Amino acid sequence: MKAVLIALLLCWIPVAPVWCQGTTQDPYITVDRDSEISGGMEYVITHSFDIVGVNWEKGLVATKQVYEIEEQYGEEGEVSVTPYNCGYAGMEKQPLAGVILGVYDLNAGAFLETFTVYASVGEASACLSHTESVASLEAAKAYWTSQGVGNAAKPTVLAVKEFAAQHPQLQLELKNYDVPVDENDFYRWGISEVWMGGEVVYGLREQHTPSALTGVEYTYYGVVSQGDGFFLLGKSRYFNLWEPGYSHEYPFVTPVFKH
Repeated sequence: MKAVLIALLLCWIPVAPVWCQGTTQDPYITVDRDSEISGGMEYVITHSFDIVGVNWEKGLVATKQVYEIEEQYGEEGEVSVTPYNCGYAGMEKQPLAGVILGVYDLNAGAFLETFTVYASVGEASACLSHTESVASLEAAKAYWTSQGVGNAAKPTVLAVKEFAAQHPQLQLELKNYDVPVDENDFYRWGISEVWMGGEVVYGLREQHTPSALTGVEYTYYGVVSQGDGFFLLGKSRYFNLWEPGYSHEYPFVTPVFKH
């Protein structure tokens, strides 16, 4: 489970594009759900993904992800996996969810380390014990401190529209649309773009098949900023309407942009 949730975030965080700390010529990141790193992430819901501390000097953030595995179905439509209530302390409002803490490097586009405090699972035998959860929590706190994010104040997250209104000189825009992959128009790219100053500075593209009732949804839900640096928080969901409950849902963090 830990490896799956690490992959859940790792495979979507790109190398920093232009306008960021560290540059590349192509701001688009192609999502490959069938790749080795992204395989096995079906049926995961992200309830929340919070930045709980930032070390701007190092470009590191402390993260907290609350996630839940979805109900899964077999070939005949029967329920094959159902999220199990492990009875984790403090999770009464989300009894089927799990919690992962981590430290993410905004400049490198990768997690330095993650810690599964509570695991969302499909059976009792996979639940983490109280001792395991406490040990993981303490290890996460110690690692946060060692990386300079443990004592940092939780940053304020602004709505994207609010941040854009405060910084009109950025000409910050978010665009989501579909384009054909080839002339046959059977497969399409679901594309999300961040624009600044009239040019694309960050983009995600994920292939889907509208004729098979699949699609991609992107949402940017916040901005964290300090001084002349900021980054955006987002969430993407790939779905298939032919398969009830089937989806890939994952959070992503952009690199640090400068203005």
